[in-house]
Amino acid sequence: MQRFVLMSSRVVARQLRRMLGVSRSVGIRVGTATGLAGVLEELLLCTPAAADWQQRLEEEAFSLPQAFWYDSLLVDQAAVLQRLDAGLRWLLDAVPLGQQLPALADCAASGFASDAVPQSDVASDVASPMHAAAMNASPDAASPMGAAPMGAAAMGAAAAETGNAHNGVRWQRYYRDLQQLHTAMGHLRPQPQQAFTEVLQELSKGLVPIDELEILPGCPGEDLPVWLQDALQRLDGCAGVRVGDRFRIPGVWEPGALVADGAGVAGDVGAGAGDEGATVRCYRCRDRLHEAQTAAGLVQQALDAGSQPEDLAVLLPDRDRSARLLIDALQTAGIPVRGIHPVQRIYDWQSALIELVLDSTAEPMRYRSLLTNPLMPWSLRRGQYLAERFADQLAFGGQQLDAFLQQKPAEDDQDHARTAAVLQAIRQLADDLPMTTWLEQLGELGSLLRTRPQQGFTAARYQELCRELERMCDLHRELSPAGQRQAALRQWSAGELQYSREEADHARGVLLIDSSEQLLQPVSRLLVLGMNQGSWEAALPDAGVFDIRDSKVLAAATGLELVQPESPQRRWRQRMQALPGLARESLTVLLSRLDDAGQPLQPADALEELGSPAIRDLAVGPERANDAAAVETAQQDARDAGSIEAGQQCTSDSAAPLEAAARLEFGIDLVAAVAARKTHGLHVSASRRGTPFDSLFR
Repeated sequence: MQRFVLMSSRVVARQLRRMLGVSRSVGIRVGTATGLAGVLEELLLCTPAAADWQQRLEEEAFSLPQAFWYDSLLVDQAAVLQRLDAGLRWLLDAVPLGQQLPALADCAASGFASDAVPQSDVASDVASPMHAAAMNASPDAASPMGAAPMGAAAMGAAAAETGNAHNGVRWQRYYRDLQQLHTAMGHLRPQPQQAFTEVLQELSKGLVPIDELEILPGCPGEDLPVWLQDALQRLDGCAGVRVGDRFRIPGVWEPGALVADGAGVAGDVGAGAGDEGATVRCYRCRDRLHEAQTAAGLVQQALDAGSQPEDLAVLLPDRDRSARLLIDALQTAGIPVRGIHPVQRIYDWQSALIELVLDSTAEPMRYRSLLTNPLMPWSLRRGQYLAERFADQLAFGGQQLDAFLQQKPAEDDQDHARTAAVLQAIRQLADDLPMTTWLEQLGELGSLLRTRPQQGFTAARYQELCRELERMCDLHRELSPAGQRQAALRQWSAGELQYSREEADHARGVLLIDSSEQLLQPVSRLLVLGMNQGSWEAALPDAGVFDIRDSKVLAAATGLELVQPESPQRRWRQRMQALPGLARESLTVLLSRLDDAGQPLQPADALEELGSPAIRDLAVGPERANDAAAVETAQQDARDAGSIEAGQQCTSDSAAPLEAAARLEFGIDLVAAVAARKTHGLHVSASRRGTPFDSLFR
């Protein structure tokens, strides 16, 4: 029998895998719903689901000219499709597998609903980034989870209660059009929902897995979407599959001991942390860069004091660049990390080349950019030479280019032959060719380019981009070939290419997790970075085209158990209250005074949820930069940490005034960071230019 522990996220699953390894538990798989779908397909010997959700969504969105989004597709196709995708996923998360989106209850009798809203008004809302931002900012609302469809009058009262009654007609039209879109897609589900749908169909036919499977939930049921809860109930009744109780590791991890069902606040979590509790320290740094460097110094100091890397954890704001800065600082100090891997970003030169080729304007600068593209089969210096020589002639024609292309190179002159082939391909792409011939020429140009597999620029990816371009042009097949290319050019985007190298987690590394994840087990020292307003907030559900404030009345009208704003906010507060209990020895909170533009930042409201008087004083108390008592407190904290003795002078003559200036100007405790400069290769400079922190970390 195989056992699979179902977790809510990959980061939490990685934590549990390590705990299983430490406890010497074998024969247990841990993963998310995607991993569980793969295991079921393996045991049933099924072919993985091959339906492309994104492609079907785009094709059917163009096939509905009366839908509210159709005009907006011609303005910003990528943004509109992204919001349609998010809105449809938000709805389908609340629909059990095998069922369709329910019909919307009749709202014609309500005082807030009317079908007299022009389509242009609705479409302009979809295309407006300002409206998108307003959608995601919503107040708390009462949860209608499990409510049955109500009458029109009751829905009107619900809409008025949310303060969003004037938008009643909008969510009704959005829902009906998305329902029609999903029907046109053949009721296709996104992954892994589609994989579960096919697995359940095979099991219903009497197919038995080649090995028995026991599924053990490792997270509260409220952390799982409705479709997955329903799928687990249906799997429990199938032959060869059993859904067991909550998974636990005796003596190591007890599920629900942290945050679950309103319990598990700091007192419960910290039961084994000792009577005295964790020491709470607060550091106010200059900006996020200095904040990451200070955190790296504190981690190095803890390691030098005898702590093990696996006993340290760092909690980072979600979707913030602090992770990249901290990883760089820790890697510079030679400290292994686990949990969050760095994401590399590089300009997408392949998409940029296709974008330049799509542009049919006779601009020499366009050809200069083409010839100096890093993927061209020559050096940058030669590309600049060719651009100076042939850019104008590629745009307007010229005898010099004709002579170069007709010249017969020597047998050993491969550079001339390669250059002539590229110039000829670029020249032919500027002609008004049939679409099929033009795409063939684009493919031939790609065969002449260089590849960079380590950065993701492979020949296979170029061919994939060509197929994507062909599909985009085919959506406008009623236009001429030049019109198809212009329509595709409006939707083509050459941005950054993100890729993450597959790095194995270090068995003994400092754990990095973001604020959307959960720490499963208390650690000796816990660092919390970026405690500023705007960084530490509960992430509201992404409702796509819908206003999240309409979720209550929409759930009441459809009977769907849609995710409500108060649910993630409640779990967020519980996790924040549990943080002090997750640190056995010390909890260190770091925040910045300035943002990247030099504007002042305020402490996050989430500081008040931590329950520590010291942290609450930091959040709401007066400025203590020039308070002598604050300086004395910082020195006492440093002595308690064992970083510097009372009255001890730093070995560098420039370090003492730097340390004093840091405390007086910023009111923070950096004694430990200054004293730890030797431990991780820091050099303190006597330079007086800029702020005192400009030369602290190098």
